[in-house]
Amino acid sequence: MRSPRKILIPTDLSACSFEALEYAEDISRLFTTDIILLHAIDRCDHGGKPKTRSEIDEEEFEVRKGLIHALMERHLVPRNLKIEIVPGDAVEAIVAAVRRFQIDLVIICTHGRTGWQHALIGSVTEKVVRLCPVPVVVVKGEETERADIYDTLRFHLHLN
Repeated sequence: MRSPRKILIPTDLSACSFEALEYAEDISRLFTTDIILLHAIDRCDHGGKPKTRSEIDEEEFEVRKGLIHALMERHLVPRNLKIEIVPGDAVEAIVAAVRRFQIDLVIICTHGRTGWQHALIGSVTEKVVRLCPVPVVVVKGEETERADIYDTLRFHLHLN
């Protein structure tokens, strides 16, 4: 196995995804790697209506601001960190980013949902493990709801 040069951390803005970033930060110190933190924004609102370009741009701005705040709050500021926010399906965005940025390793967190929740929501992590052309490390996070940052952003975006 060769040393990773670029690590991709998909984030859904949950506390769990920041656990994956902590692992990446440790690996980054060992191998001097670049870390790309990736978030995919849904192209449609909760009612299924496509978002306008300005709505996506506003959401991207708020997500980026929130991510930076959350990173600083958790004292997670890796040296070689790049934040990428893209519109689209999470799994497709992750696989596309692996190819686009020539990623060597993906570190992703799983919420550990089972039963009806897993059947209803599906598992982004499971799909990424199946479709990703590079090794994927799965970090089992504590069963947590999305972090406050997500609720704050969603609340803020609905007000505007």
